[in-house]
Amino acid sequence: MVIALTHLRTVDEITLMQAVPGIDLCLAGHDHNVSSNFINGHYIIEGNIDLLTVAVVTVNFNNQQLVNVSFEYINVTGAIARDPEMQSVTDYWVSKFNIQGGIVVGQTLVKLTGTSSINRCKETNTGNMVTDVIRNWTVSALKTQQLPPLPILSVINSGSLRWSLDISAGTNMTKKAILDLLPFGNLIAVIKISGSELRKALEHSVDLLPSPDPHFLQISGFSFGVDCIVNPPNPGSCNSPVGSRVSNVTLNNGDPVKDSDMFYLVINDFLLLGRDGYSMFLNKTVIMDPENTITLFDALIGYIQLNNLISPQVEGRINYL
Repeated sequence: MVIALTHLRTVDEITLMQAVPGIDLCLAGHDHNVSSNFINGHYIIEGNIDLLTVAVVTVNFNNQQLVNVSFEYINVTGAIARDPEMQSVTDYWVSKFNIQGGIVVGQTLVKLTGTSSINRCKETNTGNMVTDVIRNWTVSALKTQQLPPLPILSVINSGSLRWSLDISAGTNMTKKAILDLLPFGNLIAVIKISGSELRKALEHSVDLLPSPDPHFLQISGFSFGVDCIVNPPNPGSCNSPVGSRVSNVTLNNGDPVKDSDMFYLVINDFLLLGRDGYSMFLNKTVIMDPENTITLFDALIGYIQLNNLISPQVEGRINYL
């Protein structure tokens, strides 16, 4: 029996099962939704985020031959008894972590958007905060280098923002809260790109709209328009075809972005490798190598500690036309 353990979008898992007939069962996780699909006689089974729901899968054999697969979803609640041995181990490490994780570094004066279905299809104040922080850190860091003066912009894939719930105004921001938002240890990287390459990246960012997707970019230093209607949880639509949805790419100073313009683009090391389909970021001149920068986590911690009170806003950077 061949079982595929995947972390792909559901549409890609379906493509995988259609392309590889030898897979008997796909145990999936990525889209943060409870779902199941039956493809070519075999199941794709996905649970939920944060262990809210688990799938219990039963595989039946007869003489070492697969007979069938069945499953049920179980909601994880306080009614389920905890295993004492596992609870003891968990308590030990949680207490260790809480000493550092519980340190308060500041406070938010506004609600911070954490819902992934929003962060992955719309401009949010959380996305603005993180992209502003890494852009401002880079502006300061590049002052010591002898480089031609170019506008500094930043983008991050929204999948790197991992809160699943909004953070209420007045909440004390702890190190654990920031780690929950940025858990991957991604490092800041800076490349040099053209206006044409930036536009290609933006077109890729919005190619699955109105559906949310982790490759959707949060941005800083510029704005742009998209020929779509996106207002989750309501259904949306896009009027223009993929590859022709982006318009009015404009710098913060009001200058329109031309294809021949050059920029320093602040990204993370994940995007530097061309991940999430951003092949246009590959093989570019690297202005700041991740080995010589800091993590997004450290940059955000430093920003909050310096300012103490934070109140990022949605500013009209991504506009649905």
